[in-house]
Amino acid sequence: MAFDTPKKGEEFRAPKTIDEAEQRIRVLWEDIQDTKLRLTDTNRIDKVTQKRLGPLEYGEWRRKTIYALNMKEREYKNLKAWISRLKQHPDRTRYLSQLEEVAKAAAKIDPAAVTNSAWVTLREALTALKDAGYPHI
Repeated sequence: MAFDTPKKGEEFRAPKTIDEAEQRIRVLWEDIQDTKLRLTDTNRIDKVTQKRLGPLEYGEWRRKTIYALNMKEREYKNLKAWISRLKQHPDRTRYLSQLEEVAKAAAKIDPAAVTNSAWVTLREALTALKDAGYPHI
C-alpha cells in the first residue's frame, strides 16, 4: 500500500490507528533510503531520451529530489511524534476506540438525509473529545 507524502502547502494528515502510522513509517523509511541512494547518482539518465542529463537538467532534478526527500523526512518525523504522543497519552485505548467509533458513525452519515441538529450533535461530540485532551480530533 502506497501513501502519498503531503504536497507543498498541505498539512500533516494524522493516521487513524497506530498500525496505519507504523505502516506509513515503514513505507516512508524505504522511500527515504531509496531517494538518498538516487541522489548519489551523478550520471542520471533522462527517462524519455535515455541520455545523460546535462548540468542544468541534473541540477533541476536534484533540487526537486531534495525537496521531495525533505517532505518525506518531515512526514516521517511527524508520524514518529504522533505515535509517541499517543503512546504517552494516559487513556490512549479509550481514545482510539472513541476515535474509531466516531469514524464509523461519520462514514454512515448520508449528507442528504441529515438534519442540521445531527451535524450539531456530531460537532459537539468531537469538540467534547478535543476539549478532554484527545489529540488530533
